[in-house]
Amino acid sequence: MDPAAFRHLVDEVKRRTDIVELIGRDIELRPAGSHLVGSSPWNRDSNPSFVVWPDSQRWEDFSRGGNGGGDCITYVQGRDGVGFMDALRLLDVAPEAGLEPATNRLTADRSTN
Repeated sequence: MDPAAFRHLVDEVKRRTDIVELIGRDIELRPAGSHLVGSSPWNRDSNPSFVVWPDSQRWEDFSRGGNGGGDCITYVQGRDGVGFMDALRLLDVAPEAGLEPATNRLTADRSTN
């Protein structure tokens, strides 16, 4: 795959993935103005230190030792401890790219909800 086509694929994965729905499967998110907040999925915290911005489809973990921030791909990388390509596969929205399916945690989660 040429670099321009790959960049298009990555942009399409980000466009087709709702970050609120993705992260909301793992933690409870509550409205707080124009964003949503919840407890860090990686650290025990008593205050909501995990922020999701629906408009920009971004997240940030402000807890001590937090996992940084990013987009849907970086969230799956941190959550599942996988690399970039495996995160694309796990998001299950890139079959047209010829990516081999991975064991898909999101698909399994969808069937139980």
